[in-house]
Amino acid sequence: MANLIAENLELLTQFHYTLKSNYQSISEKYWVHCTLDSLDEYSLRFGDNFNLIVYRESDDPFDFISIPYSVLKGKLDPKFFNKKHNCWDLSIYNGKLKLRGDGGKNRSDMTEFIGDLTYLPQLQEISSNKVSFETIDSARAESAIINDPSIPETTKEQLLKSRRGQGKFRADVEKIEKKCRITLLDIPEYLTACHIKPWSKSTNQERLDGNNGLLLPPHIHHLFDRGLISINQNGDLLISPKLPKRIREFWHIPEKLNVGGFQPIQRQYLQYHEDNLFLKS
Repeated sequence: MANLIAENLELLTQFHYTLKSNYQSISEKYWVHCTLDSLDEYSLRFGDNFNLIVYRESDDPFDFISIPYSVLKGKLDPKFFNKKHNCWDLSIYNGKLKLRGDGGKNRSDMTEFIGDLTYLPQLQEISSNKVSFETIDSARAESAIINDPSIPETTKEQLLKSRRGQGKFRADVEKIEKKCRITLLDIPEYLTACHIKPWSKSTNQERLDGNNGLLLPPHIHHLFDRGLISINQNGDLLISPKLPKRIREFWHIPEKLNVGGFQPIQRQYLQYHEDNLFLKS
């Protein structure tokens, strides 16, 4: 799904000072030149009732920060104003507002404004119609990881990769699962590493746990994530009554199938999926 800001850029720029991020790293995000001329222009039109929005073009709908000008204006210290370019060079570093040259002192926490729609009424109805709660939870969890200074950078990187079924998580899943248990496909490049207990609901340890994963082709992954299929602790494939018969037949998914045994810790994750995600009716 596209980034909400990028997808609605024309609408938002009518009401808010909106910029695309120039630079991204795991710890430092949303780096921009925030010009005085633009701030003055929006302030003249809206007073304090506008936001500085900085976004990154990505497939994460909530990869942005939206800071109310009423909050921001008191943080723009004239000492760090870039006179040559008539702007403040700012970014969000470990969740805090960083002005170039501030030396790391007196930085204000901006975590609450990352991916937040509270001050963007123009987007609230659009997003509620397009974005699932699972997507929202994942975006918020990812922001919390990025902005948590207690998590080492290498661990952050692996946690973020695991959300997309990559990195250490996938490698550990492949040590346990050798093929898709439902289709029997065993060509790695055509398989995705799928979390059994959703990434957004898992602890950081569970997010990286290879036992919390299955290797599935994308179409089966899609059904599993949406609770249209599940697997019980005995290895029996469960088919939701909400899965259209035509889809099941077109994708050659059998009504009855036992996919084999699982280790005890895998069975715990499967039980979670059956209890909390599987659409029983």
